Amino acid sequence: MDLVNISVILSAIIIIFVLWFIVAARHLKRKLFLIKEQWEISDEGLRKRQNLIPNVIETLKIYDKTQEEFISTLIKDRLKAAKEIEFGTKKIECEHILSHHINKIFGISGTNNNLASDTNFLELKKEIKDLNHNIDEKVIKFNNMVRDYNKDLKLFYLKPIAFLKRHKKINIFEFEL
Repeated sequence: MDLVNISVILSAIIIIFVLWFIVAARHLKRKLFLIKEQWEISDEGLRKRQNLIPNVIETLKIYDKTQEEFISTLIKDRLKAAKEIEFGTKKIECEHILSHHINKIFGISGTNNNLASDTNFLELKKEIKDLNHNIDEKVIKFNNMVRDYNKDLKLFYLKPIAFLKRHKKINIFEFEL
């Protein structure tokens, strides 16, 4: 083989390698962008739910004065959840706690006839349940995208790019209704 043929072959290999690197890096970057976008959509629903909690608290205060300690805990946990903007383990934990509190409020309404018959509370309860189902659908889509991304990180032809670009595995968000 002469020098020209070797240089052509080496040039082709380098071009293929560069193209592979560019395509793989863009693929992972695009998936990350879509995941972040889907998280923002999911988080919007979580924020709407957080914004309904003060109305629920006011209604609960009217009908059940024995829940003051629970209400103060709920207010603190709602503020914590509202402060957590970025997706991560803290955000997941805060939203789980908030879901637990909301379920407890619905349980209280089952034992308090006055609260259970208040039309304002019933509307809030329906709105929160509808929001929860809406959030659940969005979170399922988010989790599917995250699972797909995490699988891509394990692919042999994407692993080197993921390592070089410091792409990390993303945790899924288990949303509790």
